[in-house]
Amino acid sequence: MTSKRWNIFARELEDILALRGLKLTHLDDRANIYPRKVARLRESLHRPKSFPVLNREEMERISVAFRLNSDEILRLHAAILTAAIEKTLMDHIGQDAALLAAEQIFLVILGAIFRHGKSMFDLSTIPSEQSSEEAPRNESLGRALALIDLAAMALYLSDTQAHSDQLIYAKQAYKGFKSAIKELESISQHSNKDTLWIKIMEEAKKGFDTAKKQLEILS
Repeated sequence: MTSKRWNIFARELEDILALRGLKLTHLDDRANIYPRKVARLRESLHRPKSFPVLNREEMERISVAFRLNSDEILRLHAAILTAAIEKTLMDHIGQDAALLAAEQIFLVILGAIFRHGKSMFDLSTIPSEQSSEEAPRNESLGRALALIDLAAMALYLSDTQAHSDQLIYAKQAYKGFKSAIKELESISQHSNKDTLWIKIMEEAKKGFDTAKKQLEILS
């Protein structure tokens, strides 16, 4: 493997766009995915233990914008599930072993999804340098984004797993989005609410509302 791409989801999305002569950078202007999210997806290809994914609304936007076919949509769903597993594996067996395992797991999940079909589902750039004044704020934003990533994966799993596990994942998603909102609120007490902060807060609140509704349905 000459060039490892760590985030399985970002890898699959990159490959799907490449078939259209496009790159991940086109997510911004063509599907209205905000630039910081695009930058994080690109960076996650080269940074282990970074697993941003697209939420349900963003998935719908890229499906329309790039006219994804049903197989490509299912492939991305499989990649989201795999990314969640890959992240857990990296915390236990090391990044290289986790990536190799995830690639095999992806094929298994993809095969299962294609066999069962859609019935399985209810269907900026990052600054390279920062001043000492910016560092604490950027660290807090990073923590909020990481919480959103984990919560988004949990929310996705709450839709696709067996009923006995759905409530567990819904609770994880609810807590994750709630923690992200608290982290962002702590930032706003010490700095201005710029466009990036507003975008991230919007994503956290949308996720929180969705997770709350999911909990109400499952409880």
